[in-house]
Amino acid sequence: MKVKFKKEGLIFLNVIMMIVVLLLSGQLIIQHQEKERISVKLTNTQNVTLFFYRDDCRDCQKVFDDVYWQKISGQKLIFINMNNQSNRRYIGKYDLVSVPTFIKNHHRYVGTNLSKINQVIREDKN
Repeated sequence: MKVKFKKEGLIFLNVIMMIVVLLLSGQLIIQHQEKERISVKLTNTQNVTLFFYRDDCRDCQKVFDDVYWQKISGQKLIFINMNNQSNRRYIGKYDLVSVPTFIKNHHRYVGTNLSKINQVIREDKN
């Protein structure tokens, strides 16, 4: 027995499949960014949000996707993975005691509350 699909049904199925592929691709890109352990050299950090995290930290993983999408949407963010030994030089400079830590200008937040993270990220220069 042959099953015939209407043309609209095939188009709908193709659109759904494309959406699934795009979502999976996006998730893979986010996971790659999260695991990146590049050495970060900070120069001019005025009006930029610094996101200190560890890729093996559950709290960091909990907020990472949301923070990454904020960067994609145009917010100025620098991701600093503290699992890179050379990035640990910022512990003293920024008085880091735990991750995730968000710092922008003179504003700081340590934790996973997304509304507080957004306040720091979207803080206007003062």
